[in-house]
Amino acid sequence: MHIKNMVKIYRENSHKVISIFGLKFKIRKNEISLCALSDRVAALENAVYDIQNRQFMQILDNLTNNANNIYHLSAFSLLYNAGDNILVSAMQELIRQNTPFDFQFINKNCRAIIDDRDIYFFNNSNGIIIGGGGLFLKDTNPNDISGWQVPISVEQLNKIKVPVSILGVGYNRFRGQEDFSNCLSANLEVLVEKSVFFGLRNNGSIRAIKKYLPKHLHYKLKFHPCTTTILNKIYNIPKIAEEKFIAVNCAFDRAYMRFGNKQDEILSSIARVLKSISNQIKIKYYVHCDSDVEAEKYFNNLGVEFEIVYLNKAMTTRQIIEAYSSPTLVIGMRGHSQMIPFGCTTPILSIITHDKLGWFLEDIEHKEWGIDVLDKDFETKLHTKIMDMLENTDLIKEQIKKAQDDLYQLSVNNIQQLMRYYNTSPEKEIVIGINGSSNK
Repeated sequence: MHIKNMVKIYRENSHKVISIFGLKFKIRKNEISLCALSDRVAALENAVYDIQNRQFMQILDNLTNNANNIYHLSAFSLLYNAGDNILVSAMQELIRQNTPFDFQFINKNCRAIIDDRDIYFFNNSNGIIIGGGGLFLKDTNPNDISGWQVPISVEQLNKIKVPVSILGVGYNRFRGQEDFSNCLSANLEVLVEKSVFFGLRNNGSIRAIKKYLPKHLHYKLKFHPCTTTILNKIYNIPKIAEEKFIAVNCAFDRAYMRFGNKQDEILSSIARVLKSISNQIKIKYYVHCDSDVEAEKYFNNLGVEFEIVYLNKAMTTRQIIEAYSSPTLVIGMRGHSQMIPFGCTTPILSIITHDKLGWFLEDIEHKEWGIDVLDKDFETKLHTKIMDMLENTDLIKEQIKKAQDDLYQLSVNNIQQLMRYYNTSPEKEIVIGINGSSNK
């Protein structure tokens, strides 16, 4: 459907009114405000990011103020995930801090269906940024359009005329997981060719993605770390009065791929270790997603005393940063329970049930800060590493800051390079006229 059929401008009670997909706005002295639909708009504010109100208000700003708009496709979702939430806000803040021109982001859920209307809006913006997060995963948003979480077809990619960047995205396939569908390679080839920058969040992802691409495109794959790993460089994190405790996070999505048939054995091992040290230091359990609470039964069965903290209950970026700046040590199984505390310069010990955790530790040259659940001496090594790290927290914090310096400089250089492509005003096709007539 052409946009002129979706937008109407008319007069109502002496006021000029613009109606977009059924949402009415009054126009007074070139200012646009909501009209008689406050309840409906409030409901939309709480809905998925790419539906009408949020996106179309941005478009109205674009039409009236000629603003520079950049579409940001990421994992915006009502299914709250603490890691995804802070990732998006931190990435946008880092880009703003290192971009010499004014612009605004238009947020779009990367998993939503993309149609001709979206392509039209993309091409009337300054460009598109996709990321971050582990978007190269086949089962979170299964489709035969692209084979990964963003359901954009080769045909649609070829219609995009503005810059496209992939920023801090990860290859998130689990151990033993079925490979991607055949359409991924064809989609990736066009996407990589079209992108002005294709940044993957670890070198392990670069190695993995190369397998789906012809060799002549391998050079375009660049390392761009997840923005959560440099939170201390982006935000002015206040010094928090240290409360001596260990924060723990475990993950249970795709449990068989994480633990095989040893889930009970592995979680019981973790619980026994926590029980053995809980008389020396307090334990808090951090929940990123609802499924994380499954660890409680293992801890309770072995009498571990712990406090549960729900990071997935609409916490702000600042609150999540404070939560991960406070512990003496974070023991994490999720990627963001590894990267967020690292970004806050908090010592980390990663329980590896997914290759991405090991890949991050390789990139920062500290593989000793992780232990794989497949290790035959997992329980003994977990206890030993915890005790060793608790005795060397000051040294570890200095090592984190040194690694952060390198990640931050690389991130800034990448952003300054790619944002040059977005500092041009698109030639917008004007299709809205008084009484619905179109202009070009």
